[in-house]
Amino acid sequence: GQIYRFWGTALTAIHGGDFTGFSPVDVPTKRFGESAQIGYARLVMERVPNLEVKEFTGPDNVVGRELILRLPLTDDGEIVSHGLAVCYYEISDPYSPLHDFFNKILQPIMSDED
Repeated sequence: GQIYRFWGTALTAIHGGDFTGFSPVDVPTKRFGESAQIGYARLVMERVPNLEVKEFTGPDNVVGRELILRLPLTDDGEIVSHGLAVCYYEISDPYSPLHDFFNKILQPIMSDED
């Protein structure tokens, strides 16, 4: 089954605990856990990177936004045996426009093109 091999300090602060060694479905809230499990299942089936951008409400009604890039890893070049997730989380004002979140993330990339 799927388990988190590493759970960072920012995730601990957002979700209220260290879930290293746990399955995605063990992470509160239930909706977050189910969404993560679906994202990893998609990674295994499609065998290509996937990107998700979401708004969330965590335990203690923390409101935020997240960007998750999942990358497939393989031992044999065929079957996805592991996945690497790179996440960016931001606790936000629930009334701030979503485009502010994208501008913050994309600004460093866009400024490099000049």
